Amino acid sequence: MKVAKSKEVMKKFLEEYNVDRKTEIVPLDEALNRVLAEDILSKVTIPMVRASMLDGIAVCSSMFENGIPDTSNWTLGCEYVRADTGDDFDDKYDSIIRIEDVSFDENNKLHINPDIKVTPGCLTKKAGSSLKYDEFVLGKNVKLVPTDLAAIAMAGITEVSVYKKPIVGFIPTGSELIAVGQEVTRGKNIDSNSVLAKFMLKEMGADVINYPIVKDDFKLLEQALDKALSECDIVILNGGSSKGEEDFNARLLKSKGKIYCHWTTRAPGRPLCLAMIDNKPVINVPGPAIGAFNALNWCINPIVNKFLGLPNVAKQKITGIITKDLECWGDAEFLSMMDVKKEGDQYYITPLNFKSMNLARCMSANAMYVFELGGKSFKKGDLIEVELLRDIEYL
Repeated sequence: MKVAKSKEVMKKFLEEYNVDRKTEIVPLDEALNRVLAEDILSKVTIPMVRASMLDGIAVCSSMFENGIPDTSNWTLGCEYVRADTGDDFDDKYDSIIRIEDVSFDENNKLHINPDIKVTPGCLTKKAGSSLKYDEFVLGKNVKLVPTDLAAIAMAGITEVSVYKKPIVGFIPTGSELIAVGQEVTRGKNIDSNSVLAKFMLKEMGADVINYPIVKDDFKLLEQALDKALSECDIVILNGGSSKGEEDFNARLLKSKGKIYCHWTTRAPGRPLCLAMIDNKPVINVPGPAIGAFNALNWCINPIVNKFLGLPNVAKQKITGIITKDLECWGDAEFLSMMDVKKEGDQYYITPLNFKSMNLARCMSANAMYVFELGGKSFKKGDLIEVELLRDIEYL
């Protein structure tokens, strides 16, 4: 049996995957975490004319050519006006005196600090000093964060062109599966992978259609796949990927499209089958929960990123002391779920063995480690660098 190296097969697949990327216009209120499809250029000039740099009063600098003038008869709206930070003011005034350099007596008469100098344009912002019309604000192909949206709003723009999200269909398969919330009986297993996929895919930036569970029947599986292909950009079949008596899915994909791999060096979840059908990625993901999680990370996330025009960004990493021996599988890029705890300034990292412990506890791990092919094993007390699955503040 030929086993594909995960990095090599993904490289080839992504090179041959020609994304028909489409765009749509959305209001800023709906643009958070969407991927920008066009460069943003300002539609306004700010300030339109000169404006006050800080809180103060606006005056005519010509009245200060010979020093501080007598202000005993000055009145608001005549010789001066209030001009706070960012304020426009009448064109007959051209300079600002900061509020800390003025005072008012009991008769509300203005007094100006005698030590200051007032020159034309002092403490004013020039027109366009914050932003000019048609000035570059933000480049395309970035996932929009709140500060981006504020910058776009500042540029006088209320809606943006973004790439349409991929619609990813997730089809759970297996006669043994029951939906979340149903009673578990003998021979049945809860379809938790639909929950896992839904939220991981949403986090990646996709829209998700969770299809009903399909029993292990070739015709039923084919009907479900054809329906998903007609409705989705990317399709995931979950389960039935191995070579058992009822493992129909890989055979189904082989009958309909180009197969890039069936079995890979990435484990758990080696029986993964990656195919292209009518230029749509179709991935048969193994059923066990850790294998499905692994596949969503190494295989499906890059495909979603390619669809959205995003780079593949590594997770945050930390280095700590491993608390147990951890053996490398020489012929596999093996994923080990990890439990990270911080004591003082030191991180302690414990491997979680999904084969011998609470599987739900493994799924809620806060970090992971993936062995390279032929990588080294670790002994208790060694330093190991792991990828975080939660923000570092929650360790």
